[in-house]
Amino acid sequence: MKKVHYPQQLLKLLSAAIGGLLISASANAYLVAPVNVLTTTTYNDFQLQSLELNSLCSAANDPNCTPGAQDKVMSGPGQIKDLPVLMSNDNGQVNLANSPFPNGAAVDNPFQGAMTASSEPTNTFTGDRTGTWEISAKLLADWLGGQDLLFFFDINQAPGKTQSILAWGQVRVFDASNTEQTCVQFSKDAAGSGCTATPTYAVAAGAYCVTASGPNLGVAYAPSGKSCNAGDYYVDDNKGTNVADFVFWNDTLNKNLKFYADNNMMLSVKVQFGSDNAADQQLFIRKNAGQVPEPGSILLFGLGLLGLGLGRARFFKTQAKV
Repeated sequence: MKKVHYPQQLLKLLSAAIGGLLISASANAYLVAPVNVLTTTTYNDFQLQSLELNSLCSAANDPNCTPGAQDKVMSGPGQIKDLPVLMSNDNGQVNLANSPFPNGAAVDNPFQGAMTASSEPTNTFTGDRTGTWEISAKLLADWLGGQDLLFFFDINQAPGKTQSILAWGQVRVFDASNTEQTCVQFSKDAAGSGCTATPTYAVAAGAYCVTASGPNLGVAYAPSGKSCNAGDYYVDDNKGTNVADFVFWNDTLNKNLKFYADNNMMLSVKVQFGSDNAADQQLFIRKNAGQVPEPGSILLFGLGLLGLGLGRARFFKTQAKV
């Protein structure tokens, strides 16, 4: 068989093209750790991971956590200005508009503090409700570009704070006639308990140890100062100002978002926090970087270019595990 030699410049362009696909797929995105008893805790309808545990575990090349993100997720107002922001009041600085979307789009500006009727953002649109953060499912789906929806939360307490933190939230989906179609809840309730009229807060402590191996994998326990048993992870989920602490998501929302978008539905988000030492909060959205083009798809794309001769370049883990 005659060996085919491709020009070096073409191969470089092909490499750049494939790299560009991977980069574009992960823009504004985060690579969650594999879902297992070490990395992930279920809170009713949502799954949650500690960004600190993900970072420590991934840096240690622990197979329970790789592939996964090691870098901190920054959450300062200037650092999340190109993301959908639900709540932002860090140090008195506020994003007054959700910059990924055009003016007049069907999305609330960020709440300046707690989600209440009195703090409702001033912009209005069809489907907007009072005291909750709304976004058009189509607007959100278009921004996500087929990737999963991830919520990120930063409680801006000083590192090492040990008082309990409370959190509860709901995402409701309304159709074009304003009829509720779906409700999912983040709470202390058992998995799959659904939405409740009264908040049932999940509880967390700031610092804890997590068992890294053996039959008690993923079990949390109190540290001795900042020390844990040999080989276990010491996790401090209070990372201080402008560093996000947790990522959480709901599979039902992600599986059905395209359907919601195709039928002109609205997502309505309500979150409440308590016992947070009067700290500021940041709540924002990123994409799941784990959803990149399949290797086979990338290979076929590359072969196509060659054939054509073208080239282009543990919030709450303590509560759940104890």
